Amino acid sequence: MLGKHSIASFAVTTLLVCSTASAVNWKEQDGSPWNRKTNTGPDAAVNGFYVNLGITGARAKLTEKYPQYLVIAYVFKGTPAHGKLEVGDLIVGANGKPFTVAHTNGYGMGKFGGEGPLMAFGNALGESQIAGGKFSGKLELDVKRGEEKLKVTLSLSTRYGQYSDTYPSHCKKTDLILKELQAYIAGRQNGNGSFPGGTHVGTFAALALLASGDSRYMPNARRFAQHIARATDADFSDEFSGLTVWKHTFAGIYLAEYYLATGEKWVLKELEEVRDWLIGSQFMDPKSQLRSDRDETKKKGHVERFVGGWGHNPYYEGYGPMSCTTSQAAMALALMVRCGIEVDRKRLDMAYDFLASGTNDIGYVWYNSICAGRTSWADMGRTGSTALANYLSPYDDKKYMQRAMLSVKCIGDHPESFPDTHACPPMGMVWEALAAHINPRAFRSVMDYHKWWFTLAQCPDKTFVAQPNRDNGGSYTRAPRLFMSSVVAVIFSADRKKLHIMGTKVSIEGVNPARLSPNTRRPFELLESDRFAAAQQLLLAARKKLKANPDAPARPSKLGVTPEEDLRVIDAMLKYIDAQWQKEVAALAKFEASGDILALSEEVTELVKTFRGVKSFDEKIASYRKRLGEDPWRKEVRTGKAYLSYLGVLQRYKSPTAAKRLAKFAADNADSIYGKWAAAVAKEFNTSGTISVSSRGKPFDAM
Repeated sequence: MLGKHSIASFAVTTLLVCSTASAVNWKEQDGSPWNRKTNTGPDAAVNGFYVNLGITGARAKLTEKYPQYLVIAYVFKGTPAHGKLEVGDLIVGANGKPFTVAHTNGYGMGKFGGEGPLMAFGNALGESQIAGGKFSGKLELDVKRGEEKLKVTLSLSTRYGQYSDTYPSHCKKTDLILKELQAYIAGRQNGNGSFPGGTHVGTFAALALLASGDSRYMPNARRFAQHIARATDADFSDEFSGLTVWKHTFAGIYLAEYYLATGEKWVLKELEEVRDWLIGSQFMDPKSQLRSDRDETKKKGHVERFVGGWGHNPYYEGYGPMSCTTSQAAMALALMVRCGIEVDRKRLDMAYDFLASGTNDIGYVWYNSICAGRTSWADMGRTGSTALANYLSPYDDKKYMQRAMLSVKCIGDHPESFPDTHACPPMGMVWEALAAHINPRAFRSVMDYHKWWFTLAQCPDKTFVAQPNRDNGGSYTRAPRLFMSSVVAVIFSADRKKLHIMGTKVSIEGVNPARLSPNTRRPFELLESDRFAAAQQLLLAARKKLKANPDAPARPSKLGVTPEEDLRVIDAMLKYIDAQWQKEVAALAKFEASGDILALSEEVTELVKTFRGVKSFDEKIASYRKRLGEDPWRKEVRTGKAYLSYLGVLQRYKSPTAAKRLAKFAADNADSIYGKWAAAVAKEFNTSGTISVSSRGKPFDAM
């Protein structure tokens, strides 16, 4: 999010994100970002915005003169580095390994990433925190101080240890950090429920506490919900300047998550107000939302592309609608539907269409629909928030999930820019990480690449601090430790799946998990573990019982759930069960059409494991199972298994003999899809000596 003071730099950087050919180098002569300062907390004593070197207590910067080294710029008193390192020292190696790779130090494809002294130092620092390891509690640094070469050893605590290979899951270090961060965040809340730093900082701070699932922090979460509710309403007629869309999108996201977690009915009215404000401020007629001739000039020729989006405020203000604000608005409205709030689908779909118009062929989301680039990419904050908005879509249409997964794949394929999101790196990091979390492989890609970053961002006082990036330091100047501590806490909580933005497993339109009665709570739990048949049996029994005596006086449950509401929820859950198996069964037609009957057989087996016992599913799948037990499908399954066996031998040994056997198999089964695949693989191997197939054995050139 941007403060008003950031508008000028924001406009300049906008040009950069639309052209990855440009590079923003950290040049010592122009001072940025090293010349930025903060007046907040312990960092107010630091004379610039430098790279935090983890729990050592030292800060450093990168320079053009020494691109492969770290230049010490500040040392906090009372920390491991105090008295050991001095301002101006060059860190040229750590734990016996010299730094030889220069930092790429730029913006855009091929320029992002932590390779060089940052990653090398972070990895060494993590290694030194392993109790009983080779460098247990000792960080051995090679230092150049003027013309002198020194060996400096820093004594470190091994209390945290190293991040596990599966962090933030099954990781003692993550668990300890989360407990400390949650306590720190709760302690920073103001008396009126807000947090220092503004609405965006407060939203992530409160989400971190809400995601903890700890009853101790629910009063904090409630106070922020009440605060942000007071700060928003349905009237935007006087919102002529500022960044009011940001405030309302954050309000919508947080209040919806709070309601879904607590079921407190007072929130619904507040959500309706935020919905009305967002719908009222959506760009439907850009001409009527212009505020100056300058706006007209900037917008000329692009009127139709702005319909359906949101900008900084309800008026054009020189920028017009943007993907970042539009994706957050769509996310908020999608979450509201899960709360039972009525949202005009046409309006929400227009927002999705606006986002789609700014998404390129690989799923990367540009600043807005004006920017182009079919396969290029840059920072991923907008891509993450857009992926989440599509993932959270309440509508049963596969296009939303397809769009989400394309963007998630883009994030997983290009994790390098994670800390370098445009304008507000902490916010972008949350959306990118939570979007990646939709797919375990993409999430691992981001987390594995940036283990060094989380190691460097941790401070000796148990907090995390904003790190310099290639855009601006607004996140550092306003709330350097609270903001990043909150962001890290949210990201580290992702696998706990306490929030919908973290991938709560079951999202059923019209069903609030916090307002489940004894009739529906257990079925919902069964659906969360994919036990559809057992859930269906309980739901049908509950519905039969409720309908058996319709004239009986309504007796609401302790949560205030009436029998009528119970029936609506039961019907919604039964409809959800049918939609799940129907969607999966419909996908079988693809395999049948492709001729890949082995894959079809495997899919049927998996579906039976998941949905067996659901009556309508059993009836539908019976025809597939019957045909798989008879020729020609039974024969084709055997042929497919034989193909994979021959392919496996070739992949293992890569020998001419194995290739000949595969070629013979191809000739003997020329009419089978697997014979055709075998022929393609054998030809490729004989021509180039390579084998390129999918996990199912399908040649890539046939995909």
